[in-house]
Order: sequence, then structure tokens, then C-alpha cells
Amino acid sequence: MALPLSGEIAHLVADALALDPREVAPLLGAPPQASMGDYALPCFALAPRLGKDPKSLARELESRLAAGGAIKEARAAGPYLNIRVSTEALAREVLGGIVRAAEVGRPYAATDECAGKTVVIEYSSPNIAKPFGIGHLRSTVIGNSLARLYAAAGCRVVRLNYLGDWGTQFGYLLANWRLAGDEARLEKEGVDYLVELYKDATEKAGRTIDSPLELERLGNYAPAGTPTFAEVAACAFKALERGDEESRKNWQRFRDVSLREFQRVYDLLGVSFDSFDGEAATQPSIPAAVERLRTSGLLEESEGAQVVRLGLGENVPPAMILKSDGATTYLARDLAAVLDRWERYRFERCVYVVGRDQELHFRQLFRVLELMGLDWAARCVHVPFGMIRFGGEKMRTRKGTSVLLGDVLARAFEELGRIVETRKKGGTLDEAAQRAADRAVAIGAVIFADLSRRRIKDFDFDWETAFSLEGDSGPYLQYAHARAVGILKKAGRTPPRDADLSLLSSEAERELVMALGRYPDAVARARSANEPSILGSHLVEIGRALNQFYNACRVLGSERGLEDARLLLVSCARTVLAEALGMLGIAAPEAI
Repeated sequence: MALPLSGEIAHLVADALALDPREVAPLLGAPPQASMGDYALPCFALAPRLGKDPKSLARELESRLAAGGAIKEARAAGPYLNIRVSTEALAREVLGGIVRAAEVGRPYAATDECAGKTVVIEYSSPNIAKPFGIGHLRSTVIGNSLARLYAAAGCRVVRLNYLGDWGTQFGYLLANWRLAGDEARLEKEGVDYLVELYKDATEKAGRTIDSPLELERLGNYAPAGTPTFAEVAACAFKALERGDEESRKNWQRFRDVSLREFQRVYDLLGVSFDSFDGEAATQPSIPAAVERLRTSGLLEESEGAQVVRLGLGENVPPAMILKSDGATTYLARDLAAVLDRWERYRFERCVYVVGRDQELHFRQLFRVLELMGLDWAARCVHVPFGMIRFGGEKMRTRKGTSVLLGDVLARAFEELGRIVETRKKGGTLDEAAQRAADRAVAIGAVIFADLSRRRIKDFDFDWETAFSLEGDSGPYLQYAHARAVGILKKAGRTPPRDADLSLLSSEAERELVMALGRYPDAVARARSANEPSILGSHLVEIGRALNQFYNACRVLGSERGLEDARLLLVSCARTVLAEALGMLGIAAPEAI
């Protein structure tokens, strides 16, 4: 998406050089430092066409582009031409665009570039019978933001929660349920009990089952003789794959119990999905997927297993499709799933928001699609992310050493109390509204701490920084939004859309307008790179510019014309802040 006024500037440059504006517009960008100007034109991209030296061309343009209209100043800097635009022209385009978009109920950053196209995004995807871990939080908030970014481009977004609801671990769980399952505890403790049951099952994996009573309880899960518990678990999973009625019934119960807990998390985060079909839903499609591989000549036997040789070197092993006992693999299930998705959606892009540790898996999957001769294989994209480390002060966890989302949110609400205690003494919200605002701020702090950093990087979560009202944090931005709402309410009137924008002459006003104007471009870049942190970083720029504006410019109590112009600027800043926070999946409370 173009920067504000770039179209007009491209025409002025093109006229000076007798070129087509469409040749110039894509070259305009922001200089590395704001003090250099608003736009930078790399003249070395145009000089060869004109038979000129880039530095000479920059100096020539400096002399030709006299101040006037949108351009306030043009200066050559080596092979670059740095351009500063008129604040009035900038404000007219940016604020006018924000107002017009709001009047028709359209996001300021909305485009139609993806209209008619479908983007499928797989994210969150927690494992059934396990608590919601912090790694799944990263997938959830990154995927949720990407879904919103793609929707802003006019895409039809299909949000998939591809649950980890299949695999050998369910054999362990089903077998131990027969031996030690407790209905009352399952009803009362839910996922916590399933975790305990599974842990107990894995601890006795090597134990030989020779008790007649236990063998009787295990029934068709027990192979002949005196099997180990691991062998029993393998038989239990085979029974599940075959459609054994009791096994399917218990598996469904475990899934339902887990989904109820997950839904509480999603309700807190404001996240929704179009489908919760997980790995289990791929089972009917796997035989056809395997047959396609076989008829393509790609499937071959290796030590009893069925594999596909990828030809990617020693560091990328063959893709195992079926195990030696005939059981399906994670890769086989993902292959069947993506083939189904293509048939159902004919997607423009299929995005997998899955941790960095699965990079090899997706490299194998995408290579298999290529070897199958599928021309849409390149539309599949893995969006990896790193880990969050809770270093320093250790968090208490309910089970073991892993950090659970419930623990994080509980600590977040505690941390919020530390920063709002004095504020609440003079608060204007009733108790229910205050609780809702506090919840929004606590969750916003956690989400922004994640999405303000590049997703691929591991990072240490810092509670003090995440909840600071002075720094680059979610609460800081939410407070900036609430402050803007407060100013507008105190003014008691809607700022006129025809306010005299020539009165916005200070540097603080100019920087805020420019930050707002560059917001749509930040959204476009974040979407293109599948990198919400690009938007997160720009949100910080808007917050800083708004704070500098507050410190430098009196809004209420100014001369009426100036007050109208500044109120319009505040109103537009509020609109963009709310929209941008929403793109990250963060609420924008009107009061905190």
C-alpha cells in the first residue's frame, strides 16, 4: 500500500522527468531517519533510463521540484532525493481518508487486493487431553492477528483450529482409562485429570501386564501373551483407528472435556474459529492420499514403513507416511488435510502458524506436494515462531515445569492490580465496567508483549515492561486510546470534518499525522511478511507521536478553529489506535 501523498509526489517527479508516474510511485519510500524527510526517491533506479548519473539526477530534481502544493522541500543526498511534504496537504489526505473510511464503516487500512480470494489459516491447535500451554498462546495470538490482517485486504479468511486429537498418545490414554479411569474425577477435574492419567500411563510403558484381572479389563486392547503396557497402548490406538465403538466414545469424551476448557481461553482472548476439526477428521481421507502417492510412484518401503524419498540431501530424511505396523503418521494426516483443504477452498494461500521446531515437518510436507506435481504447493506457507521464556522470577505452575496459559493470565491479573491501584481511587467506571476494562488491559499486555516482537525470535517475558504505562506496552497504547476518548467526551461535540487543517503547523502535529498516514502501509507490510510485529512496532510509533502531541499541544481551550483542527486530529488518532489494536486482537477500552 502506498504512503500518503505518494501518488501526488510521483506525478510531480514524473512530470519533471517526462516519465510515467507508475514508474516512479513504487520507488518512493521512507528515509532511514525521519529528520531526513518524509519520502526518499532512489535516483539510481531511474538514472540509467535517462542516461544520467544518479547524483546528478538527484540534484536536478532538487532544482526542478520547487516548493509548492504537496511538496514543502526537496533535497539531494547523494543518489537519493529526500522530500518533505506540506503538513496541510498531508493532514488533508490522511485525516480526510480516516474520516471517510469511518463514515462508511470501513477500516482505514482496508483494501480490496485480495477480494474473491480465500486464505486458510491453521493456528492455535492445542493437544486434546493436555492443558493449554504458553506455546499454543503464541500460535493463537499470531494466527488471530494474521486472520484480521488478511481480512482487511478483502480476503475470505477460513480460521482452522487443527486440534491434536489423534495419535499413539490416545492409545496410552484409552488403555489406562480401562485400567484406572475414574468418572467422578474426570467430571470434576477435567483436563487436569486426563494429564495425570496420561502421565501415569507413560510411566508404566515398559511394565509387563500379567495380571489376569488387568488383562480382562483391557479386553481387546491386550495382545496375546504377557504384553508390555506400550504394546497394549499400540493395540488401543489401532482399535481407535479401526472405529471400535467404545474407543471412539471415550475418545470423544476426552475431546469434549478438553474443548470446554479451550473455549474458556478463546472467550477470554476474543478468538474464534470456523472449524475445530483436528487430525482425527482426516482419517477417512488418508487411504485416498496414500493411494495417490502409490500410483504416482512416490511411495516405497523402508524397514517395513512406507516412505517418500524427498531428494533434499542427508539433512532431510524421507517422509514417513505409514509406520511398519500400518498406523498413520502425523505427516500422513497433514497430507490428507491439505489435499482436502485444496478441494474445499481452492485457497490463494494456506498458512500454518506452528512453532519453529516443526520446520523440518513442513519442509517434508511441502516437498511431498511438489513431488506430486501439485502446482498449488507453493501457496502453502509455514509461519514459524520461537519460544517465550519466563526467566528470572520463576512462575509457579500447576503441573511440572511447563508454563500454562492459565498461570500466565492469573499472574497478569495480579500484575495489573499493581499498576492500577492508585488510579482506581478516582475511577469513573462502575464495578462491572472496571472489571471488563481490567481484563482487557491484562490480556492486552500479554498479547502485545508477544506481537511487538519478531515472531521467529525467542524472548524473555518481562512483567514490568509488559505492564508499564510509560513504555512500549499494550497498556500504554490502550491508555493512549482511552485518553483520546476522554478528551473527545470532555469537548462535548463532534469535531467538524471541514476543520481548518492549515492550523496544524507544529512539528508534533505533523509527526502524529504522518504516523497515522503510514499505518495502512504497516498493515500491508505485516500481512505480506506474515509478521504482526511490523504493525506492533508502528503502533508504538503512533503512541509515542500521540504522547508528544499531548505534551506539546493544548487541545481544549485553544482558539476555536485550532481546537476544532486538533480535536479532529485526536478523533482520527483514536480511530486508528482502536483499529490497529483490533488488528492485533487487543481490545481498546474507552476508559481504564
